[in-house]
Amino acid sequence: MHSLRLRRDGALVGVDPIDDPVMMEDHDGAYHAWKRAGIDGRILVHIDAHMDWAWIADKDPRDLLQARSLTEVESVLKNRHLWNLSGRRSDELVHIGNYIYPALQEGIVKEFYWIVPDAFTHPRARRNLVRTFQRRMAVNPRSMRNLRLEHNRILVDIGPARNSRACSDRR
Repeated sequence: MHSLRLRRDGALVGVDPIDDPVMMEDHDGAYHAWKRAGIDGRILVHIDAHMDWAWIADKDPRDLLQARSLTEVESVLKNRHLWNLSGRRSDELVHIGNYIYPALQEGIVKEFYWIVPDAFTHPRARRNLVRTFQRRMAVNPRSMRNLRLEHNRILVDIGPARNSRACSDRR
């Protein structure tokens, strides 16, 4: 959230030291902490073996009631798999496996780097990861675009079309 460096003795120092760091067991607690703190437009470096950015179906069936023509109804129904039929608000659907998706949707996170374990650098694991991205893109084209490989990285534009980017990397 802020630029900081960790000294060997454990004291936090930096340009914008964090006065009140928040610790949590489950990562989705970070999303709620970011919202409470009013975080906006930040870069997230996510070091984990899990993506934690599964998409949340966000189309509300009540949108159909707002349609004024058959063309509008057809437009709303176009991507039927994106419907939130749970009866719960999108923010109630946030959990440890998807908390990064709403952070991107809401502009809390503008750019996201996923640093993966060494095992992901094996060609087979990398192919599996690319296939995972491709499957997610097929289910929800709005969640990811422009999948490409560059050196040791898999790059994909994610979230809303406002220049969000995810990068899977092993350095």
